[in-house]
Amino acid sequence: MVALSDHPMTWVMAGDSITQAVYHTHGARGWVEHVQERVCWQLDRLTDIVVNSGVSAWKATDVLGAYDFVIGRFAPDVLSLSLGTNDARAGLDGVN
Repeated sequence: MVALSDHPMTWVMAGDSITQAVYHTHGARGWVEHVQERVCWQLDRLTDIVVNSGVSAWKATDVLGAYDFVIGRFAPDVLSLSLGTNDARAGLDGVN
């Protein structure tokens, strides 16, 4: 559960293609767009920023290696990491 601030918040969603939602959705909205809609409209937080920094085919090591660029520079108040699909494809080697 997120404690909502009285001030505008930055929400960062980082991960793989499921987060990026470009290739597999064929142009349809992905889950990050649904979150943005709920945050900005249903919660009436019109000045909150929702950033989608997902990158197709990335694994946990990729996100960690690019942390400053895909997460850190936004100084998020809320961070969601959606990873594991590509890591799991590597079997036990992907667990490292």
